[in-house]
Amino acid sequence: ATFRAAEPYESNRPAPSYVDDAEGEALQSDAYSPLDTLGPRNYSLDYTTDAFGNALSIRTSGFDAVGYHAWAARLGVGLERGNIDAEASWTYRRLPAPVTFAAFHALAPRQDLYVEGHSREWIRRAYGGEISTRYSLPLAFEAHSLSLGYALTAVDKAEPFGGILDPNDPGPVLPRLGLLTRLRAGWSYSNVVQTRYDVSPSWGRAFFVSTSMSHPYIGSDFESLSLQWGTTQFFENPWIEHHVLSFRYAGAYGTGPRTSRPYFAVGGFPDTSILDGLVDGIVLGGVALRGYAPSSRVGTQYHLLQTEYRFLLWRPQWGPGLAPFFLNRLWGSAFVDYGNAFSGDFTLSGFRTGVGGELLTDFTIGYTQTFTLRIGVAQGLDEGGVTQVYVNLGNPF
Repeated sequence: ATFRAAEPYESNRPAPSYVDDAEGEALQSDAYSPLDTLGPRNYSLDYTTDAFGNALSIRTSGFDAVGYHAWAARLGVGLERGNIDAEASWTYRRLPAPVTFAAFHALAPRQDLYVEGHSREWIRRAYGGEISTRYSLPLAFEAHSLSLGYALTAVDKAEPFGGILDPNDPGPVLPRLGLLTRLRAGWSYSNVVQTRYDVSPSWGRAFFVSTSMSHPYIGSDFESLSLQWGTTQFFENPWIEHHVLSFRYAGAYGTGPRTSRPYFAVGGFPDTSILDGLVDGIVLGGVALRGYAPSSRVGTQYHLLQTEYRFLLWRPQWGPGLAPFFLNRLWGSAFVDYGNAFSGDFTLSGFRTGVGGELLTDFTIGYTQTFTLRIGVAQGLDEGGVTQVYVNLGNPF
């Protein structure tokens, strides 16, 4: 066999580029610094309320480019008396359990000053800080969470108690002032499932338990201990779509000296303004003893069992063109509440029962803000029970 000889190789490659060492310095990497991108990302001015009445507050927050750090701050000015409230927090997220540092200052009126046997209002100043962490362990279809925190609060009077004492009257009972420290820990578990078109969680269970302690051993002038626990269970109706039977039980127990022991209260929903809820984002939860006055039962322990049957009524999924309003769904709920708050030995004799129904409407305003309008009627069946009609923005448990 014969082969044709190859033609001589001719290279047409360009000459290699030349990089000056001085110009290459701009390509060198440096250690990451979050300060370059940690500035404020947003500001907001809110017309809201504080402990004394109407108030203005300024909020801002920020985070760095890679998400290691996040912070938020708020400064509030009361329009009734010119009081200043402030709070700030910073979270370091690079650890497996993010750590949060927070600080605050607040004024509020209190009624636990007694002069001549009558309650007298005084102004409490509280300021302090907290360090806390939370470790989450997500699994395939469930999740655990552990939390730990230590808080320090200084409690003082913002102005003199004032008043004139009569030696013929009983001595005044002064509120306790000083340093309050609190150590808390908690655990929670959940495998609750809620799909996109469910009216509420439709399957699964959740548990939580937490404890909180104040004691001179951890630097506190006060002494108390509290334990809280609860569980929630959801069962989907196997025959009717979007019908759910839900249960929730929660309780708590507190102990300590009379002047510092924790107290718990159960009762119906408080009166709220729908407009304030839409403007300020004030949304109630679903934990209540409906059919009774708010906080009508008070004690060092409480137990509350709630049962609800929830069902879809209508899913319009409609909005008026491009207007910032969208109607998602209407659904209903029939409920039975059974609970009590009391001090002393456990007994069922003081437990109260409330029954009723609710109509709930899920809607969206401003294209992104979702709310649930709750219209309900409740009847208390035991002593202290009333017929309640309530309208608020709230989410069920």
